[in-house]
Amino acid sequence: AASVSLYLFLFVCLSCVSLPVCLLVAYGCAYVNVYFNYTVTCLYHVGSLNLKFCGVKRLSDWYTLFCNPKTPNYISTIHCTQEAVYPLYTVVLTYYLFCLIMFLLLRPIITIKFSSNKSGSTPLFFGLYVIPILVVVYAVLGGLLYYSFPYLFLFGTLWATAAVLNYNDIETPRKLFKSRETLCIILLHCFLYGYSIAAITKGVRLENSGLYFILVPAPIFFYMVTIDFTNPKRFTD
Repeated sequence: AASVSLYLFLFVCLSCVSLPVCLLVAYGCAYVNVYFNYTVTCLYHVGSLNLKFCGVKRLSDWYTLFCNPKTPNYISTIHCTQEAVYPLYTVVLTYYLFCLIMFLLLRPIITIKFSSNKSGSTPLFFGLYVIPILVVVYAVLGGLLYYSFPYLFLFGTLWATAAVLNYNDIETPRKLFKSRETLCIILLHCFLYGYSIAAITKGVRLENSGLYFILVPAPIFFYMVTIDFTNPKRFTD
């Protein structure tokens, strides 16, 4: 969420001249909302921004509901389900709770104050649907997301980079450096690449994992080198 909000904030800063005031206020509110709720959530659990949690050893630690022990005679089940990965479950669910509260308190005021048509209420209703869906998804798939998040983040950023370069018709480094908005977004993607690599190679010694960071700009150069072989404009009947 923080990365997405940073992405939107950067986009708004680069496009603030052409965006209406209502969108600027909405983007600013969303950006502040994300980081404020993140800070409040961390302070709510441990009283500081340093979050301490129980270690995760295996996937079953996330789903203790299915690991209730049996009685000594193996006749009945002892229901003693607890959060073995505390607070990795509750911290995210608490964050969504704060997001929903802030969303209900601030966004209606902004919608009424700055929006002059009915379309301004669309993000409000969209958020009321999305936040509960995110809560259910995380409650069910939290363990799977914990282990697959770095890879999902990596492949998602790869897809987003290709989409941005293709949408802006960037085929050479020269075109990339001429487009200020696209260049800043691609630099942000490089940061996200590095974050994904750091998450995937966690536990590896820094001097060894540091070699992987050389691959951060590789997808961009690969796209520019191979775009001529896949560009439909270059094929004729």
